[in-house]
Amino acid sequence: MKQRRDQTVLVLQGGGALGAYQAGVYEGIAEAGLAPNWVAGVSVGAINAALIAGNPPGRRIERLREFWDRVSSTLPLVAPVPFDPLRVTLNRLSAATAATFGVPGFYVPRQPPAFLAPDGTPGALSVYDTSPLRQTLQELVDFDLLNRKEVRLSVGAVDVRTGNSVYFDNQDLTLGPEHVMASGSLPPGFPSTLIDGAHYWDGRGKSSTVAQDKANLYLYRDPNIRVAVTTKLSVNGKEVEATKRTTCGHWEVNPGTYDISSESESASTVRIVAEAGKSYYVWQEVKITMGYLPTNELHVVDADTGRRGVRACGSFLETKPVETP
Repeated sequence: MKQRRDQTVLVLQGGGALGAYQAGVYEGIAEAGLAPNWVAGVSVGAINAALIAGNPPGRRIERLREFWDRVSSTLPLVAPVPFDPLRVTLNRLSAATAATFGVPGFYVPRQPPAFLAPDGTPGALSVYDTSPLRQTLQELVDFDLLNRKEVRLSVGAVDVRTGNSVYFDNQDLTLGPEHVMASGSLPPGFPSTLIDGAHYWDGRGKSSTVAQDKANLYLYRDPNIRVAVTTKLSVNGKEVEATKRTTCGHWEVNPGTYDISSESESASTVRIVAEAGKSYYVWQEVKITMGYLPTNELHVVDADTGRRGVRACGSFLETKPVETP
């Protein structure tokens, strides 16, 4: 018996070059005869989502390929298989080329450079100018078709002032290039996008942006310490998650006092007095003793150290909510 589906939803996350992979995946989906009637995306996923929802089925793969061919047109050639050791060098050259000269149809370096622009001016707030992306979207996305709502499009961004996630949806709004660009406005490389008097950042910024009335708590394991030990984690006496190597936990909490505890063969606790609008970072140091028993110790670290630790994590935990103290 054939299953009935009310919606066929395609969700596309952010992640730079991951977007090219997404385009290939969509081609495979289309060849299999699957057609989403709702596409949601964040960051580069929002661009792909707009290219899909904003074109008729027969042109979607063509438009995706045209976009990714355009933005990769100045990158060095991929090393042939016999010269695979050159791949790391070519990858570095590719990154340096994009950082120095920009990406066709996407962004260009600001002239003059941001560090020479007067403080407080738009040119001082980002390294690159993303106006080429607006032109590319206007060329490759049929916004009239998109706003006829034949395929639902939802793109995520972050309100710079409040730190809250916002989704722009063609079921509720008339969408334009600015809504897609807002979802990919990743600071400090790209400027925020102004829509109806409000500034928006890349939708992935939610995990590092603090709401005005909230605080962020992060706990991470050091990925360089290869100890495959699972430890229980609790906040204010309530178990919230178990940590593993290279994982990170994130909670958005109300201001207050939080006792964070971890437990293996040993227990460790730190206390954080969280203030609204601030982020706090806890490093969980896990070791194996001479007797081959795991020990762990929690350390509150400064913001720079904590951000580096969080960025090095392989994945975020599916954390349970933390109750208000």
